[in-house]
Amino acid sequence: MAGVGWKEGVELVASALQTARGKAVIWPGENPFSATQSPENNHLSLDALPAESRAEVVDLHCSRHSARRLAQLGIVAGAVLRKQRSAPLGGPVLVEVQGSMVALGRRLAHRVFVRVLP
Repeated sequence: MAGVGWKEGVELVASALQTARGKAVIWPGENPFSATQSPENNHLSLDALPAESRAEVVDLHCSRHSARRLAQLGIVAGAVLRKQRSAPLGGPVLVEVQGSMVALGRRLAHRVFVRVLP
């Protein structure tokens, strides 16, 4: 990378990492929760879904532990849910799954990607 400034070098490395992993690179200081759409499929995150909307879970972008906990609550790929409401100021998201009401923290709800159903 001779003749390349540090900023261009960082961009080149980020581009290479993104290509190698197929995911966006998050640098220190960036908010990983700022995007509300899945980069691959344009699916909405659960926290961005409008209230009283039905949706199908299509992907979970979380740790295995969180995915296991969500599965225990009935939130798995293919599950149909209805978002009831969101608490203001970053509070929990209330969803109905398989006839049960479940409150999810906003950060976890942001990692659940859904497809809106008619």
